[in-house]
Amino acid sequence: MTESVYLYAGIMLWGVVLGFCYFGGLWFTVRRLPTVRHPALWMLGSFILRNALVASGFYAVIRWSWQSVLLCLVGFVGIRLILIRRIKAPSPGGESWMGRNNIVGATSVACSEKKGRPKPPPQDR
Repeated sequence: MTESVYLYAGIMLWGVVLGFCYFGGLWFTVRRLPTVRHPALWMLGSFILRNALVASGFYAVIRWSWQSVLLCLVGFVGIRLILIRRIKAPSPGGESWMGRNNIVGATSVACSEKKGRPKPPPQDR
């Protein structure tokens, strides 16, 4: 009985590790996009690497039972929810814990600057 509790706790922890690698890697990739020379290649490479890692991690868990896969998935999704709450978009005038130079903040500033521009006049056809 105790061995199965430790096994299931370890499997859930494995799901947390996989989720942290996947979503942490996604966060790292998105933060680096403005500075890389080939953003599409960077995003594609990150996608392939993250999915290969997670697929092989879940494949390692499949050999026990479907309950193990479910627990691993709970850990995976759980860390996603924790990271979403931890990594928030900054308020319009403030900074997030990531600092001022983040993608979400830059996008918010860019969108607010677009609102102030006048629309071009319609062209006659």
